[in-house]
Amino acid sequence: MGLWLVIALARLVVVGIVAAIGVYLSASLFQALTPRVDVWDEIARGNAAVGAVLAGVIFGVALVIYPVVSVPLEGLDLGPGEAAVVLLIEGLRLLFGVGVGALAVILSAGLYNLMTGPIDEKLELQRGNVAVGLVEAGVVVGTALLLSAPAASLVRSVLQALVG
Repeated sequence: MGLWLVIALARLVVVGIVAAIGVYLSASLFQALTPRVDVWDEIARGNAAVGAVLAGVIFGVALVIYPVVSVPLEGLDLGPGEAAVVLLIEGLRLLFGVGVGALAVILSAGLYNLMTGPIDEKLELQRGNVAVGLVEAGVVVGTALLLSAPAASLVRSVLQALVG
């Protein structure tokens, strides 16, 4: 019982660190894909449109990562030495999941933007068009919801192939 308490606490710390990395990565990818919009400057100016999209990106990546994080470890038969290996694998799985989630969400939303035609979303976001910001956030969250199961399956498959 004591070993699982230590593993649960360590997992909480690992997930917290990876979540912070995921949020930073999400914001960085959003900034990289919208070079004409200085995301943090717009947020500092109170641009609600950019804030809505960034919130959607962060929430979207969380939606994709949630199935990866929610896999229970308690069913594993572990000895004390194996606990460290499980936590290392957990950290690697989460980091890979964050990368897959962030890329999938951002690239899917970018593809949507290419298909929308005459609307220049980046310019509208810079102007503070909240309607465009909300639609963009909806696209990101909706896309993330649809991608969450396949992304979790990909992460599990890759790690299963690597770790066995």
